[in-house]
Amino acid sequence: MRSPSSRAGARRDAVQAILRLALLSLLPAALVPAQSVVWTPSPGGIRFGQDIARIGDLDADGGDDFAVGRNDGVVEVLSGRTGAVIRIHTCPAGSRATKVTGLGDVDGDGRPDYAIGAGAATNPNATSNPADAGWVGVFSGATGTELWRTMGGRWRTYLGGAIVAIGDVDGNGRPDLLVASSNYPGGVGTYGGRVIAHDGLTGAVLWSVFGASSPAEQLGVDVAACGGDVNGDGRPDVLVRSKNPVRVQILSGVDGAALRVLTPLVGQDWLDQDGLGDVDRDGVADVVIGMFDRPNDNGTARVYSGATGAEIHAVSWSAGAWTSFGGTVRHLGDLSGDGISEFAVGTKGYYSYTIPGWVRVYDGATAALRTCMDGSFLTGKVFGAAIEAGDADGDGRPDILVGAPAYRPGTDEAGRVEVYGVLTGGSLTAQPHACGPTRIAVGGQPRIGDRISFRVFDTVGVPVVGIGFTPLGLPYCGCTIGHEWGIQVFSDSVWLPIPNDVNLVGVRFAAQGLDVFGVGGCPAPQLTVTDTILVTIG
Repeated sequence: MRSPSSRAGARRDAVQAILRLALLSLLPAALVPAQSVVWTPSPGGIRFGQDIARIGDLDADGGDDFAVGRNDGVVEVLSGRTGAVIRIHTCPAGSRATKVTGLGDVDGDGRPDYAIGAGAATNPNATSNPADAGWVGVFSGATGTELWRTMGGRWRTYLGGAIVAIGDVDGNGRPDLLVASSNYPGGVGTYGGRVIAHDGLTGAVLWSVFGASSPAEQLGVDVAACGGDVNGDGRPDVLVRSKNPVRVQILSGVDGAALRVLTPLVGQDWLDQDGLGDVDRDGVADVVIGMFDRPNDNGTARVYSGATGAEIHAVSWSAGAWTSFGGTVRHLGDLSGDGISEFAVGTKGYYSYTIPGWVRVYDGATAALRTCMDGSFLTGKVFGAAIEAGDADGDGRPDILVGAPAYRPGTDEAGRVEVYGVLTGGSLTAQPHACGPTRIAVGGQPRIGDRISFRVFDTVGVPVVGIGFTPLGLPYCGCTIGHEWGIQVFSDSVWLPIPNDVNLVGVRFAAQGLDVFGVGGCPAPQLTVTDTILVTIG
């Protein structure tokens, strides 16, 4: 009879062989992305994927459907199951960037409805100049018919530049809509800004708030739903971001009263915010805010208590300067089954379309990294400019949608949206072992029947991706990949398919990148290594 150690060794050898064969079978197509579905725009579309919103099931096929914004004044409504176009909306003249939000059923016909905003839309009846007045339209999900609209009445008020569904704040049983007009000349200055809560069914104004902190506050440069109740009145509350000063306010959904003000740390700017619901189980909705740190714009995402404003979690990551981690943050709903929403953070290369984007998914309760999506293989990038969650394929499990609006299949930035299955098993843990500038990114899903990728960057020599089971233990670098490497790939990236074999569930291995002949922090200048990614297959 073999000893437990010999059985473990045999199992390790078998798994090692399976993984090596899986990798070798894929080497000719090593850069094939692991997403399950790719959506592209209708012919002529520009920057498709700059905004994405889950609407719900419009075509009664059991899967959620989605609205996708473009930068040419057009919104495409797509089937989640097939990506087929259900309908296309063209916004008023002058429209460029389009914003979308799913509302729920506002007209009582049993189908979910949605809203579209275009902050640059022209209003011929606007004061002084018709340009950039802005427009918002609410549409029937069943027919695409416009239910109501509102337009900015002044030049460059950008009404509809940000919109969000906020739930039923007036108690009539129908969901309502928050609309921003960030350059509205109200409050104390020329560009004070304004946010307006509208009845979802009729469009009637429920309340509005003007920017009053500075002449150029630009209240409403972005808005989001809190995902729950902050002040205990039983109604959902809202988030509103200002540009000058940079801050996020939690406002009462009932009347717009300020409940809490969150401000950045010195040297930080804020890029995005979203409500998470109750993360710390105190009965009060919490929020996540993405921010970058000057001068190199490597950022952080922080989760704050809605009750006290105290920091609950902070997650940071960098793929080099100007990647702007925190450029996009998004609640995803409960993916792990613990009743707490997970959240995604995008690193979309905020200041440069040439920098790759990544999306990293974190556990809402612990802030542990759950999975990543890597957009580095795309041409044009800005992968992660928009993130949304929903059950696209109707399998009862949530999916994550990622927009890459600057993707260039040719010379034009047509854009694309990628749909990923959500990690329901397995785990990824990053270990801080790097010495030198070389870094590693991970993408895909570490579960049987799926694929996982590793990419090494910031190299000056020969990049190597290593996957193994035993530690190397160099005294100066925190290297963890051993001499008995299961896989060594002399490339900066590789996709590894994981066979659909239940015997692999629970297997652990490590991945690490090296830069051979690189110059870095190791005493031996011929080698630099990345952090280690510990993988458990689920």
